Amino acid sequence: MRKILGLLAVILLLILSYIFNIYSANYPSKLRSNLISFDFDAKVFIYAFVIILFLSTLFAFIPLKNKIYSYKFFTSFFIFSSIFMIINFIGNFKQYFDKKNEFENLLVKTNRQAKSDIQKGLIKYYYFGGDSILDNTYSNHPKLQYEIDSLTRTYGVVFLNEGGSIDLISLELNKKYKEYTESYLEKRNGKNWKLKMEEEIETIKQKYRNR
Repeated sequence: MRKILGLLAVILLLILSYIFNIYSANYPSKLRSNLISFDFDAKVFIYAFVIILFLSTLFAFIPLKNKIYSYKFFTSFFIFSSIFMIINFIGNFKQYFDKKNEFENLLVKTNRQAKSDIQKGLIKYYYFGGDSILDNTYSNHPKLQYEIDSLTRTYGVVFLNEGGSIDLISLELNKKYKEYTESYLEKRNGKNWKLKMEEEIETIKQKYRNR
């Protein structure tokens, strides 16, 4: 019974090791269920588990005085699993602290950039992929973008497209930048300024709907 409980404990630790691997690889994002998938890392853990079982079975056949097969198998399994988990945890901790230090350095730069933009009176709102202000329907109107850009600048905001691809760190930094500059924009434009700006943008778009 103790051997079975020990086997289950090892399997649980292997699962926790895999989850920590996902967390460290995706830091600073919070651990979410959609990050856990049957990807390359999951296959590595499965292959490692199969190899550990195979090696444990082989070592269990080595004749040892007064040691039965099950004892040799479970002992080998615990040893190989422990070695794998130690190596994996060391790698994951290194990956975690490397990403943590990188993110913290980027946060300092983002905070510095936010302060600089506040002093200049022009906050940069980055978006990724599709156009967050212009609909594709109006992309053929060259004056539309100019009018909307002029309007947003009166609120101290300029929208910049960062392209179609986006990584998790960029999303987090963009979120932090907005947090750093939110109080400035509210102090400058008043409460509910975003709603007011969006209504004015919609008014501009109305002019181009039937053109």
